[in-house]
Amino acid sequence: MVEKGKETVAAFDKTLTNNHIQMMKVFLSYLAPEQQNGLAVYIKLSEFRYALRRARDFPNAPVFSDRSPILTPAFFQAMGSGEGNLDGVVSLLDELMPFGTSEECARIQSMKNLLTSFGRIREIMAMADLFKEMFPEGMGPFTDAGTASPGSDGPGLGGVSGMPDADAILQMLQMFQNFRPEDGS
Repeated sequence: MVEKGKETVAAFDKTLTNNHIQMMKVFLSYLAPEQQNGLAVYIKLSEFRYALRRARDFPNAPVFSDRSPILTPAFFQAMGSGEGNLDGVVSLLDELMPFGTSEECARIQSMKNLLTSFGRIREIMAMADLFKEMFPEGMGPFTDAGTASPGSDGPGLGGVSGMPDADAILQMLQMFQNFRPEDGS
């Protein structure tokens, strides 16, 4: 991911500069150290002016056109409803990590862990919904996976397939909702 992040930064710099600015950057490396600061400020000012001109002359021109946008209004609406795809956000966080301080990287890793946990919770909730559809009245006369309730003819589907009952699934969901990952897993 480090290379991907560096490629993104290089693509951004290339988009918001021109060949003359690039030439000044090369020239800068040949100057004596005491002369470099003045030219470095001038180069940054030139990049700023170029970016302002580009934004004024082409207000709707994308800076990046080679990737589909992730952080769109539709994305945030989907996230608010619990339906958003977290993979793009995790990828974004992976690209940000090489540029952060150790504290920022720790925060980013915590966000990634949280998003991964949300993804797991969604999967478990989808599985629980599937179980509810398959067994709308729970596991029938069976009190626990593999054991029969009093008055039943023996173990049922829970014992045959090893599937937990609805209460066990709900307990797992509650456990995941209270889970706060401390490590990178």
